[in-house]
Amino acid sequence: MRADPPNHRVLGPGEAAGVPFGTGGQRLHKLDAILAELRALLATETDTPSPPIMLSGAGERMLLRGSSRLPTA
Repeated sequence: MRADPPNHRVLGPGEAAGVPFGTGGQRLHKLDAILAELRALLATETDTPSPPIMLSGAGERMLLRGSSRLPTA
């Protein structure tokens, strides 16, 4: 069994690739931007219905994002 040296922090896959993981709030803001862009792209396809967007997570903020009913304040 290999032991990591003292004070050695193991990086997650994103951090090891140079992509910061960010805080929960930062990740939710990024998700909001991605969802807005995706919904805008899907809206341009006028002759096809928009498919459902499935999200996975816990908490009221994730549920609201998935249902497109984010509070404005």
